[in-house]
Parts: sequence; structure tokens; C-alpha cells
Amino acid sequence: MVELKNIKQIFNRWNISKLTGGANRKRDLFNTARDWKIIFSVFVVTVLISALFSIYLFLQISRGEIFIVHRNNVSLDTINRTLLNDTLSFFENKERRFIEMSENKPRFIDPSL
Repeated sequence: MVELKNIKQIFNRWNISKLTGGANRKRDLFNTARDWKIIFSVFVVTVLISALFSIYLFLQISRGEIFIVHRNNVSLDTINRTLLNDTLSFFENKERRFIEMSENKPRFIDPSL
């Protein structure tokens, strides 16, 4: 079984600083000034792109050139009157039955009693 001392010796033999290029490499890897410049640049570019798109969209809307639908052959489906009348009569009958049932409550004995 590998002991803790053996693991430490293995890591000491590898000498991590040689693999990464020493202290200068570590400092270059974590350069905060460079990282903030990158973050700020990405933010500015994103804001500029968003502003340009907003201006473009505003101009298109103000000219009336956006959201235009060109229809050449327009065919409208008309309402099926018989189906509409059947549906209305169904709901009128349903309403009438509801009113009758609410006025004349059914007399059922509760089976759980």
C-alpha cells in the first residue's frame, strides 16, 4: 500500500515549477490586469453590438419596414354557421340543466351514512 510519505516524494520528484516554466510562467498565467482588460473589452464590444442592433431595429420600425407580411392570394375560411349554432344550443341546454339542478337539488341518500 502506498503511504503518504511516498506520495510526497513522488510529487517532489516531478518538480511542478519545471513543468510550468517557473515563477514567471505562474505570474503570466494569473495576470489580473490582462484579465480585466479582456473582460472590459468583451463588455464594451457586447454593449456596442447591442446598441447598433437597437438603433437598426428602431429605424426599421419607425420607417415601417419591419413586421410587414406580404399576402398575394388571401383566402379566408368562413365560419360554419350550422356548427356554430349547434355549439351554442349545446351550451344553452347545459346552462338550462345546471339552473334546473341548482334549483331542484337531487334527493340522494348518502351511502356513507
